[in-house]
Amino acid sequence: MAEYLKVPIYNASEFLTSNDEHEKLAGSESDASGWSALTMVTKEGNQIIIHNDFHNPPRQQSNIMHEIAHIVCNHKIESVNYPFPIPLGMRDFNKEQEDEAIYLGATLQLSKPCLLWSIKKKLSITAISEEYNASEEMVRFRLNITGLSRRLK
Repeated sequence: MAEYLKVPIYNASEFLTSNDEHEKLAGSESDASGWSALTMVTKEGNQIIIHNDFHNPPRQQSNIMHEIAHIVCNHKIESVNYPFPIPLGMRDFNKEQEDEAIYLGATLQLSKPCLLWSIKKKLSITAISEEYNASEEMVRFRLNITGLSRRLK
């Protein structure tokens, strides 16, 4: 999808310059989920996605699909001038845009046809997770939101 949209994806670790930054982004197992991804506009006006490549592969895919959803929905980041420096990637939180990106990102990662195929093949939640590089939580979320969880039983 990113290739089709001509949106380059970069690993955040490519931009780290010190061990402290590396350790902070990697985090411990319990807090590694802190920062996920962001979409930026370059000086040339192109959109790029930078994501936390320390997350596990299903989480990375979910993070990237979430950012692609922001792009597809044409969400705009509102610039706010703060009287103090803010960390990279921080911005105002727009609940409506975030909700749209959550649902569309999840749909991009696990479409209803792929879930229907999985159910017809009698795949378990774990097997669906492995087949589509999605977390089991994401599989359950999509099965519930589409109403397909009843068919799985």
